[in-house]
Amino acid sequence: MDAKSKQETRANSAGNNSLQSSKKNTQENDANKSSSVDLKSRPEQLLKRARLCFQGDECWDEKEALISKIEEYLSKQNDTTGKSEHQLKAYSEYFQTTGTLESVPIEGTLANDCGAFQRAVDALGKMPKITVVLGAAGETIDNMSKFIENEKFDTKVFFVAKNSSKFRQEKPMDMKKMSILEENGLTFHSTIARNSVDLLRIDCDHISINKIGPVWNDLVEYLLTENAAILLTNLNEHHLAFLTEVAGCFDIISKQDNIRLYRRRLVMKMTTDTPYEEVQELWNTPLPRKLRFEENPDWEHHHKNAFTSSIDALRNKLGNDNAEVLFIPAVEQFMCDSQATPVQPWIGIIHGVIDSNEHFYVPDLRKLCTQQRYQPWLRQCRGLITLTTDQAQFLKANLQDKYGMPIVSVKYPFTAIERSLTATKSTAAEIWKSTGSVDVYFIGSFDRDFQHFFQAQLPDGARKALLLGDWRAQLITIPDDVIRAERATDDEYERILSESVVFLSLKQGGAANTTVLECIARNTPIIAPRVASVEEYLGKDYPLFYEQGALDFQHILTPDRIEKAATYLRSMDKTSLAADHFIDSIEKSTVLASLAPYKTDARQFTITIAICSYKRTHHLRNILDSLWNKQTYQGNYEIIVWNNNRNRQKTVADICGEFMTKNCPQKQLELIQSSENHYCAVRFAMPQLMRSERLLICDDDVVPGSDFIQFFIDAHHRHPTDVLCIRGQYFLPHKMNDIDPHQVWITYDHVRFVDDQAEERLIHYVHADVCLIPKLALHEIASIPLPHDDFKLVDDYWMSYVLSAQFERRLRKLKIAENVLERMSDSDEIGLALHTRPEVSNARTRVYIEHMCHGWPQFDRPQPYYDAALAAHKKRAWDKYRLGMNVNSEITDSDIVVLKELGVGFVRVGAVGVGRDQSFEFSELNADYKQQMVQTSSLIERLARNGIDVVIVLDRRLATAENWRRLADCCAKFKNVIGYDLINEPFTDQNNDQHWYEMKPLEPDDQEKLFEMYRTLIEGVRSSDLVTPVIIETPFWASISTLDHLPIAKLKQVEANLIVSIHYYEPQLLTWRYQNKNRFAFPGPVPIYDQCGPMSETIDWSHDYIAKRFDLIRSWIKETEVPVFVGEFGICRDTVGADQYLEAVVDSCKRLNLVGCFYAFRDPDWEAMDYELGTDISNEHQRTIKGNHFMELIKNSCANDFASVTKNE
Repeated sequence: MDAKSKQETRANSAGNNSLQSSKKNTQENDANKSSSVDLKSRPEQLLKRARLCFQGDECWDEKEALISKIEEYLSKQNDTTGKSEHQLKAYSEYFQTTGTLESVPIEGTLANDCGAFQRAVDALGKMPKITVVLGAAGETIDNMSKFIENEKFDTKVFFVAKNSSKFRQEKPMDMKKMSILEENGLTFHSTIARNSVDLLRIDCDHISINKIGPVWNDLVEYLLTENAAILLTNLNEHHLAFLTEVAGCFDIISKQDNIRLYRRRLVMKMTTDTPYEEVQELWNTPLPRKLRFEENPDWEHHHKNAFTSSIDALRNKLGNDNAEVLFIPAVEQFMCDSQATPVQPWIGIIHGVIDSNEHFYVPDLRKLCTQQRYQPWLRQCRGLITLTTDQAQFLKANLQDKYGMPIVSVKYPFTAIERSLTATKSTAAEIWKSTGSVDVYFIGSFDRDFQHFFQAQLPDGARKALLLGDWRAQLITIPDDVIRAERATDDEYERILSESVVFLSLKQGGAANTTVLECIARNTPIIAPRVASVEEYLGKDYPLFYEQGALDFQHILTPDRIEKAATYLRSMDKTSLAADHFIDSIEKSTVLASLAPYKTDARQFTITIAICSYKRTHHLRNILDSLWNKQTYQGNYEIIVWNNNRNRQKTVADICGEFMTKNCPQKQLELIQSSENHYCAVRFAMPQLMRSERLLICDDDVVPGSDFIQFFIDAHHRHPTDVLCIRGQYFLPHKMNDIDPHQVWITYDHVRFVDDQAEERLIHYVHADVCLIPKLALHEIASIPLPHDDFKLVDDYWMSYVLSAQFERRLRKLKIAENVLERMSDSDEIGLALHTRPEVSNARTRVYIEHMCHGWPQFDRPQPYYDAALAAHKKRAWDKYRLGMNVNSEITDSDIVVLKELGVGFVRVGAVGVGRDQSFEFSELNADYKQQMVQTSSLIERLARNGIDVVIVLDRRLATAENWRRLADCCAKFKNVIGYDLINEPFTDQNNDQHWYEMKPLEPDDQEKLFEMYRTLIEGVRSSDLVTPVIIETPFWASISTLDHLPIAKLKQVEANLIVSIHYYEPQLLTWRYQNKNRFAFPGPVPIYDQCGPMSETIDWSHDYIAKRFDLIRSWIKETEVPVFVGEFGICRDTVGADQYLEAVVDSCKRLNLVGCFYAFRDPDWEAMDYELGTDISNEHQRTIKGNHFMELIKNSCANDFASVTKNE
């Protein structure tokens, strides 16, 4: 049957008449007219109402009224066998079976095969293992086949259709995933097992209702007793009896036109005779939790990786890509490898030790708990799972009170080997007795004490062997008496474990150990230290324990003790170490129980757009059309329309209905109708309604442009905690007119309005007609009750006051860009625009009086700090040659002692670790600036106690006038803060296309932008601090070649106490490891341009050439009379001649009497310029000063420094 014939056939059927969208308006009009007619005597009107309800959202109030009317009508009929009466009875029975539902969500997603399948997967909460499609048509098979292949869904689909052989010929497919079965009375024979189908789809247009009804009970037996779903398509009112049966054990989830999606209902069959214990058990059955799993760690060096296979099993059980909570299988590794800090809640498994000497990869638990860089991670954490009690106790003591997260310990799982675990027998003791020798293997590298093993005194016949696994073991220097064994195959490894003894020596302990688990699984004797984390797995009575640090193993390692250990291991109860127990422990833990149960419709969006509608409904369709169809933004979002006008409910419903039928995972529209006008105070209800972390408000007199959402998302990324708007007001310093306070809003002498086109700035009063508010800010507003009801008329004014005065949130007015929005002509129409009404004017004055009486805004800001003696002292710190170090802000007291011993008299803080996307140096300025000030003050004081001066620098993501004002306010009085480096390594758009050897002067526009940026930042500093020198860096990432690109004459007019900074890493083909690639040495030739072949022009880099480059600085200082600071210089430590390069830079600084800073002292993220590690690239642990050419140079270079400060006063 072609599509046209099929459409005509459907249109002629009585049931489908009610489902034709072309007649919907007529039916609504008929239904409205009938409201005044006596329905009790009009069955045709009852049927119309029933059909409308059936095809709509099936509101329970409406169904309840219909059931009552239908039952009343039928009870008065002598003959109920007529067609109308039969249909009414069917409707009544159907409505009664769905009585527990208030309404049925309508979802446009169901309108196509692929969308319907995806929604069914969401309803299941997992990927179905087996899907059956009854009444499969060619188009359906095509669509689902392509969808499953494209999405790489792991599901087996059985298409049941007539002429299946013909379908197989016409539609070749992956038979591992899809099969076509012959329809034979709707039975599956033995092809599909009963109670195995997750998802059943029935196309009611291709399966006769006469076939479905009689075999329904048989069909149900194929479906899983839990977590099964049914998708029914092409329904009409002839299927009511069948739908009534379906509703007996399935709940309807959503619908769209003639499509319905059902999910298996958890049936609670109880009687008064049901034992209380059974009732209790049912009540206490936990609802399912779902998690979005991150990738497993790449631990291929683990033999038969039990952990990742257990995580895979956990993923199959709890995994769902739409879940809100992230599951991280290896937290510490993920933190180091991830390019972004999670913004969503997460839980994860901890693997590390409490303390470790690892400097650059995976934090130990102490660092995790104390270092600032991990705090943003922990704020999003909802629970931690450890693998030992030691780990759990430490984390509870250090994290639980602060973050309130549950922490639970579970046992690390092992993989059962093919033989019975209790029957597996070690032959090590027998081999030793029969041959006189046995191999004692040292396995693994993490937290292993190799030297202890090498020094251990073993009895005669016990031969030491080291099994090389990962790269760490490869770097170990192995004594001659130790057998070197290369990485083993699986079979070889099993042989080693069955015939040998394993030796375990740990530096720290505290973590679960895979080697211990492998030995337990195979009953392999293992000599192990008696530490709590190992004892927890082996048990206190294990016979081969030794005391930590012991070297004499003559009496511990004997054939009898080995046999005794093997017997002990064979008799162990190992059920707690099985993978199933691991999964069950996590499922039942406080961590999982503390999470909200998974909801199939609990979608999360990136942003929520709220539209409050009252009288401007004539703009609503254009607003929604732009938001739905014209946005450049590619993320997902939801739109909430709140209609405050009861008289326009139908109009608004009709407009919104057009878009709600298109709801999909990418975007969704929700309509809320209220019978009363709550004005814009409905925004205060949004935190409980929105399904995102940010609210974007769009008034009904503003039509968004194509870049509307993207514009605000980009601004939010720059200012994640600020409230963002595009127009508003700020107050000038003034005192309230107590006689006539209303005058402030008449004369505007003390208030300034800033419109859409004005430059970005901070304001006092956000106009919330278009603004973005973080969800947390909305919660903050809601925490302060409105003192007066009429304040809701000016809710944005009240919101501005509360957020700024009580929560210190910045209110930021953005400069509008093109294609963001268009304001309608009636935006300011008197009487229509809310702000033109007298009651609003009155409320605005009342809010003004409220906040002025509470001292907001604060106009009497203290004068910037000035002390002539302190200013002179700080300036003298730059008068002569001195060298310091770039350091991380989280350096420890022991680090500072080392700096002091090296003679370092000053440090630059803020540029180490800025490569992170988040949690970089001073990043809390944009989140919790008060806490950042506390930490910064503590650092400065600790450095001061050791006579070390400080230069503070900010990354470009932090460099704002407001942040510098706050920092300067905090640091001005510190004697040892000798400079503010305003922005680290600035660059212009023009710089992106330039090469260091061919620098062109900046275009006038770029130079003006550079000047304005520095002028603004200087003003921020000087609003708080008039004593500390200001440092500005040259463009092109602080290049020495761009000194003359600075508008220095104009900048000197703005700031007299000015220092210019350059960074020196020339040429990067030499100094940076990833560019050098072991090709170039110092001194020696280096190409100007890389990858130009042998004809490339080169420069012979030498001590003299570097001196020549530094002569640029001498000339510039002579011309401008502005000091120059070499804020960073360095070279990767493994470069041949690196020490000579550093010496050349030091000599140039000394010759020109410059102040400079080595990069970098103990960088926590990068070892390439950590000179204490020496020239050996493989050394990432052993720091030395004595005998280290780098450190001797640094010590000698810094020794001439003077300690400008001994104590802050």
